[in-house]
Amino acid sequence: VGGGVNWQNRVYTDTVTPYGTFRAEQGSYALVDLFTRYQVTKNFSLQGNVNNLFDKTYDTNVEGSIVYGAPRNFSITGTYQF
Repeated sequence: VGGGVNWQNRVYTDTVTPYGTFRAEQGSYALVDLFTRYQVTKNFSLQGNVNNLFDKTYDTNVEGSIVYGAPRNFSITGTYQF
């Protein structure tokens, strides 16, 4: 069992147009990820991941357009070692 926290500090950009200066901002946020791994046999294991555990909505780009980051998502992987 494990996890991690990714912290992004507040960022902003100022855009100058003929109509004035506009500021686009993204506030600070933290993304929390969790995973667990289970050794099924000596050679085979399963791992489950949860990314963005609290389903935080955030922008990945503050310049010119809004690009939302990935919502909460899950994955399961199997690994077999010879």
